[in-house]
Amino acid sequence: MKKGTSLGSEESLRTFLFTYSSVYDSLSIETLAEMFELNKSVVHSIISKMIIGEELMASLDEPNLMVVLHKTEPSRIQALALQLCDKVTNLVDYNDRLLEIKLGSFFGRGAGLQGFRDSGYQKDGYGQRERNWGTC
Repeated sequence: MKKGTSLGSEESLRTFLFTYSSVYDSLSIETLAEMFELNKSVVHSIISKMIIGEELMASLDEPNLMVVLHKTEPSRIQALALQLCDKVTNLVDYNDRLLEIKLGSFFGRGAGLQGFRDSGYQKDGYGQRERNWGTC
């Protein structure tokens, strides 16, 4: 396939960098160009724009044609947002379990209940006993 500047390949490169920048320490511009079938100058341009726009925390090693990715810790507000997400997730899970318990007991499921048809009312022989109405 001919190397070009197709929009799909460019967006694929951007998505790759967003997704995997935390995994890699450095990436070769030449390797990225081959992976996404783009010219090295186009890859360099995309990465430069992402760095300038602060979309990618990295620096370019020009002599070696490498992208050196910087590890960043989440800011205080990001860390708090992550904690809030965890707590909300736990709350939703807890509410789901409570709802299951309430609906389960209402419909005779859960906690070992089988519903009204199979309750102790029938099992104690109430309906099967002979009735001796006239004898005392």
